[in-house]
Amino acid sequence: MWTFWKSYWFAPAPLFNLACCRLLLVGVELLLSVGREFYQVVSYTAHNAPMMVQTRYSPPLVYKLLTLPFGEPFLPSEFLLSVIFVITMGAGLSAFVGLFTNLSLIVFVVGQIFMRSFNYSFGEFHHVQAVMMIALAILALSPCGRVLSVDDLLRRLSVSAKQRKFIPSTLLEESSEFARWPVLLMQWIFALCYFSSFLSKMRYSGFEWANGFTLQYYLARDGLRWNSSLGLWFADHHWLAWLSQWTALVFQGTFFLIVIFPILRWVYIPLGFTFHIVVYLTMRAPFFTWMAMYGVFVNWKGALTKFSSLFFAKPEKLEVLYDGQCPLCIRSMTILQYGDWFERIRYSNVLDRWDALRQERQIDIPLSEFLREMYLVMPDGSLRKGFFAFQELVKVVPLFWFAVPFFYLPFASTIGPKVYKLVASRRRRFEDCTFDTCASTKHKYSKP
Repeated sequence: MWTFWKSYWFAPAPLFNLACCRLLLVGVELLLSVGREFYQVVSYTAHNAPMMVQTRYSPPLVYKLLTLPFGEPFLPSEFLLSVIFVITMGAGLSAFVGLFTNLSLIVFVVGQIFMRSFNYSFGEFHHVQAVMMIALAILALSPCGRVLSVDDLLRRLSVSAKQRKFIPSTLLEESSEFARWPVLLMQWIFALCYFSSFLSKMRYSGFEWANGFTLQYYLARDGLRWNSSLGLWFADHHWLAWLSQWTALVFQGTFFLIVIFPILRWVYIPLGFTFHIVVYLTMRAPFFTWMAMYGVFVNWKGALTKFSSLFFAKPEKLEVLYDGQCPLCIRSMTILQYGDWFERIRYSNVLDRWDALRQERQIDIPLSEFLREMYLVMPDGSLRKGFFAFQELVKVVPLFWFAVPFFYLPFASTIGPKVYKLVASRRRRFEDCTFDTCASTKHKYSKP
């Protein structure tokens, strides 16, 4: 039993899946905190807290624990709350990009819990945030920054710099025995939240809860309150309300099966996502965090691999030719490969490939030119160099897709090559890695 229990939680698992959960959950929580007037609501509570403390102050346990050293009641000023908000959002952004990942996540989740529990201390209480806060706390204790993070990229750059060579690696193949338990724990907690809702209905109403009339009442009330024509239309059809309540009851009572039999995610995730969207459209109940939590059930590595096989079925790879002795080139290749999730690029040290290239491609360009600028061999055999090589590369590297429009702006083809040469020449001089020092003295090839 112990062996089974240990292998269940700590079997090696892809770090890529865990990192994708971090990006999704932290990103959604940041958007909700900034985009849905969250700060205005908390600031309003802080402004009126001194007047409400005698009549409406009922802090949850987590707020009491967080403010225990400061005495009871602890009412932060608007200025202090603003400082906490800025620090929390900064930590969330740092956690999203993966800079000081675990520390940033701890600061982010503690700040979020503090602000939300303070707001809930005066009568306003919503349960939709609890599962997200627990999930972020789990991520803070996990190796979710081991890949897809600035921390990991800096580590790889440091290793390449120390060894003075480009070290090929694949993000999708990175795994750890500590990458499975955070995802599984988040899945079980989320499933238990649904099961708790099911048990609550059974305890207080039994199967009579799914009578259709209960949902009709709430649809009509919230439809009038939020002026939702869809909600009012829905409330006018008893059979639809009855069917929806029975579907919700079965869904919540059996959702835990998705953790035991992952194949069921193809049924439960689309159904649950549709359920929460309909609830929002009809009753304006914003379960956005719950919809984001469905991401912990997705096999991101498998999905990316499947996407790559469908849309890039055995493509001819682009071949990057770089100077294997140039620190700038080594760093560039490390960064480039870090975003090459579809493995569309082959990386070749031009000094190792030079003889074969001249025979295969009939290249008549001198070696010195290949060492001065990065060259890209296209599938049709044509060459791109410098800026124009990067112009082609950003289109096949997902990490740099955001930069594609900048490479095709008006006059980009005129200004880009000049900027590239200026930056490359300055970096090479700074690193003492010109063609003369890197190529002539360290390799058998002499300068033409």
